[in-house]
Amino acid sequence: GEIQTVQRSLLGQVMTSRPCPVCGGVGEVIPNPCNRCSGDGRVRARREISVKIPAGVGDGMRVRLAA
Repeated sequence: GEIQTVQRSLLGQVMTSRPCPVCGGVGEVIPNPCNRCSGDGRVRARREISVKIPAGVGDGMRVRLAA
């Protein structure tokens, strides 16, 4: 998931870490990702749903939807 690098300088050793460029810091690489999701496991799709907004919800407030 991450790459650690140790650099030596006059002041001593400095250790830095950064996310792996291959897995993006996730820690695993999918060997044969599907073409639709590229191994992400999710596909973006648009669909229309009807939602009843409860009374008292004001402008700018967020409403969480669950499937």
